[in-house]
Amino acid sequence: MLIARSSMREINNLKTKLYAAFEMKDLGPTKQILGMKISWYRSAGTLNLSQELYIEKVLSRFKVNDAKPRDTPFANHFKLSKEQSPKTAEERDHMALIPYASVVGSLIYAMVCTRPDIAHAVRVVSRYMANPGKEHWEAVKWLLRYLIGTSSISLCFGKGKVTLQGFVDADLGGDIDSSKSTSGYIYTVGRTIVSLMSRLQKCVSLSSIEAEPASTPLETNHKLTSIEFDECSGKVSNAEDTVLDDFGKYQRLIGRLLYLTMTRPDIAFVVQVLSQFMHSPKTSHMEATIRVVKYIKGTAGLGLFMPSSKSSELTAYCDSDWAACVESRRSVTDM
Repeated sequence: MLIARSSMREINNLKTKLYAAFEMKDLGPTKQILGMKISWYRSAGTLNLSQELYIEKVLSRFKVNDAKPRDTPFANHFKLSKEQSPKTAEERDHMALIPYASVVGSLIYAMVCTRPDIAHAVRVVSRYMANPGKEHWEAVKWLLRYLIGTSSISLCFGKGKVTLQGFVDADLGGDIDSSKSTSGYIYTVGRTIVSLMSRLQKCVSLSSIEAEPASTPLETNHKLTSIEFDECSGKVSNAEDTVLDDFGKYQRLIGRLLYLTMTRPDIAFVVQVLSQFMHSPKTSHMEATIRVVKYIKGTAGLGLFMPSSKSSELTAYCDSDWAACVESRRSVTDM
């Protein structure tokens, strides 16, 4: 049993109650638990969690501890898919002799406890545990060789300013089998990782706009036009930029965004632009709308701030572009 508390008095009171109810032995300050080594550096005010001994046992068990180390947990040349699974009886018999599931299971435990740096690689190779092939096994061996040179890496918890930081990213259609994108995030408190995730998205993204959060509500120099303008001007439109089959979905989404502008003036301009195409929206209009949704998702905490201090000062800001409207060549003024 591991007891953690900021007050030593409360820890001693709990141990007294446990002694009275159970026969137990106090082993003193914790040095190791569940394969994790706990190291205290009181002068520096830090605590380290390491699985160096566990990782070395795993490497020794699967006889790769003398192999050449790798610098990364996963290499770009690995393009894994289900098509690489065994197709003949000979290939299946060969892979049956390889402890693929045991190795991946051992790596999953290290990833969950102290090694977030291998999270993505472990997530990828674990998809093929039911029927792994030679290419899948090569990726696992690469990951084991990465651990040879990084077995001493640990999580470090220290004193200082407690600041929550988050990092998020996504690729575009990285999974060969499903064409789905992979999303990942890491949250740190005081520069120590406390939460992480790497997994396939639930739907297929048609562009990077859909795959990851947008930094701006509207893409720079993105010129949106109506279907009528394309026909009258003789503009050759993209074959995929057709009129949507379901107008209602677009109209409902724009309606919700219009209501949201009450507290989110940062999206007012782009929503006003997109609302002009509600009568006959195209695929490009829906993609631009999805970008706004992605932007909102990444800035969900923004809103209007009303200070309590009394002030009678009125400040105004005004700006305009130059003939930005593609169809009418009119300028847009904002204030």
